[in-house]
Amino acid sequence: VIEMTNFGPIAGASVDNSNANGNVQLFAGESDIVTTQGQLVAAGAPYVGGQVLGRVAATGLFAKHNPTATDGSEKAIAILGYDVPVVTAGKYEGIYTGGVFNIEALTFHADTDTALEKAAVFDGTNIVAQRLYGNPAANSGPV
Repeated sequence: VIEMTNFGPIAGASVDNSNANGNVQLFAGESDIVTTQGQLVAAGAPYVGGQVLGRVAATGLFAKHNPTATDGSEKAIAILGYDVPVVTAGKYEGIYTGGVFNIEALTFHADTDTALEKAAVFDGTNIVAQRLYGNPAANSGPV
């Protein structure tokens, strides 16, 4: 039996980019959204919606992206679709593997701390992380 949690809204972010329902605006542009399922590594702290994920090569399990790792999780390839406070072994969770996402709604590794680094972790994937339209960065050109 394969268990899978339903997709839900991303809860919380460091910047208030919320809609009228109080949910963080996850998508930041027009693009096909690609969703799939994956199993998470059941170690460490809980996973939050919007967590940037990599895949551990030896097991095929998704883990929190860690740019200093050497097990496969150093390559960001997915985003978790909702909070997973307790990982259940063998349970499939909803993840995004393509789309244009609000960079402020995503949870990155602590070493990924600039907008340029955050956007660059998805190079070579179908994921784009950017600021919301209408929220240009300081010193940027016309929007």
